[in-house]
Amino acid sequence: MAEAAPAGAEGGEGVVPSPRRRPDIDTPDPADSPRKGASNISTSTSSFEAGVQHDPNLNRLAVNMFTKTEQYLQGELDAVLGEYHLLTEMNRRTEAKYREMRDTGRETQTAIELLNAKYLELEPCLRQLEEVDRSLAKLESAAIQLDSYSKQLENRCRALGSR
Repeated sequence: MAEAAPAGAEGGEGVVPSPRRRPDIDTPDPADSPRKGASNISTSTSSFEAGVQHDPNLNRLAVNMFTKTEQYLQGELDAVLGEYHLLTEMNRRTEAKYREMRDTGRETQTAIELLNAKYLELEPCLRQLEEVDRSLAKLESAAIQLDSYSKQLENRCRALGSR
């Protein structure tokens, strides 16, 4: 950062040291870095640096590792995607089954309501039928008693007529 020098400095202008870098401490200059400087020594293992040669075996192994890692990750993603599709299909079929059960329940409810309405309409007739049945039972009992009494009278008439 270039700034105006304080008044009285030689030449009228000067460079003020950066507050991050203290001149009394010996620190390496970033311009002297192997990546940016004139030095041909590379401390990096990155194959993306232009002009830097690496071991071809190392490059082949790195490519092989990345290929296998990509295949592994693709397999994992395919498995997860397959599970997702399976769950989606299961949810779709479950929804269809519950919809079918709901419709069946509604139809059953409608049928029960219809039957209840018909029962309420037929209830007076059913009461009359029960009353007729009770009357028939009394009539049948009376007919049995009458038949028994008529047989007794017949037997008495025969007994009187044979004398």
